[in-house]
Amino acid sequence: MTSCPASAVTLTLLEFKVTADAGQDVNIYSFNFGAILSDNATATDLYISNITLYNKADLATPLNNRVATSTGGAAYAASTTVADSDFGKNDVSLSRSGDIEVFHDTTSTVMDIIPAGTIVTYVVKAAVSGSAQYDSIIMRVSDWSTGDKNALRWGDQWVAGIDSTYVKVLPTDYASLSR
Repeated sequence: MTSCPASAVTLTLLEFKVTADAGQDVNIYSFNFGAILSDNATATDLYISNITLYNKADLATPLNNRVATSTGGAAYAASTTVADSDFGKNDVSLSRSGDIEVFHDTTSTVMDIIPAGTIVTYVVKAAVSGSAQYDSIIMRVSDWSTGDKNALRWGDQWVAGIDSTYVKVLPTDYASLSR
């Protein structure tokens, strides 16, 4: 658990690893994250923006340039640029749950390539705004629904856009920020 500051600042919300099989490279097309914002004081409007995915080995180069969000199981809103992305902004409720999908141009464009037999650590960063005492943000890699297995869209050298049904192990633990 990490502490959220009172003013807007970019923080690491989630860190996770993906391993490519020793037999071939893995193309990464998109990741989906389940997120829950718990806003103890509605006057502060807890939200995240500038939602960005990085390879931890190169935190200067964002992998995604597009973000799509969904709340409460609803369909994704139209994707936005990273600079225009937000989740929870102008929400008057005390809690917001939903999904955040990150990708480059489209969900069918290769965002990263993991060389065969390699492990890559990915980091999700976002600007956290409106944090007040007892607020929290939790996030994990997850599918949008049982019908859309999009926690990870990936491919190999023969097939593109394989869904997360064919991933051996998906991390299911939430990472947590609280104040």
